Amino acid sequence: MTKYEEKTNICSERIIECTIKTRGGQLKIIQFYVPTTIYDDEDVDIFHEELGNALDDDKSKYNIMMGDFNAKMGPFGTGEKNVTGERLINFAEEGNLTITNRLFKKQEKRMWTWESPDGTTRNQIDFIVTSEKNISKDCGVITKINISSDHRMVRARIVANSRLEIKKNSKKETNKDKNRNTGDA
Repeated sequence: MTKYEEKTNICSERIIECTIKTRGGQLKIIQFYVPTTIYDDEDVDIFHEELGNALDDDKSKYNIMMGDFNAKMGPFGTGEKNVTGERLINFAEEGNLTITNRLFKKQEKRMWTWESPDGTTRNQIDFIVTSEKNISKDCGVITKINISSDHRMVRARIVANSRLEIKKNSKKETNKDKNRNTGDA
């Protein structure tokens, strides 16, 4: 472990997490691979329960989940929306999470993350999801690297600015104090 790494945990054969100390607070990164649609619903439910447990375990200030969701999101990405895409949207809404790939408009050729073996089908199925919308400054596909895979790497630029958050919180507290003093609560 490095001086910044606090904990690494293998949660299951499909989920691993790493907690890192940053100046802005604790950052938890969860990497995973969602079962494909050929798996039973029970297996998929177990996976999502394990993913939720990994997210809830040792709450961090910032949480980043990334991996192969096998989710097609329809008009919000490439490919027609599938059941897994709907499940991802619901998971994000229920957990108040942000799917960062959806925040930044990209050309379609810069959105797809998976290509079929015959090269005829391309879909966006790999996503980065964060617990704080404002920490993600960009998200996209790395197109120039050949990793000998049917997937392309997804990257995000994350900025956790603790000074800015401290200023925002102190302004909120100052405004609350002013309201209390004037009776405007």
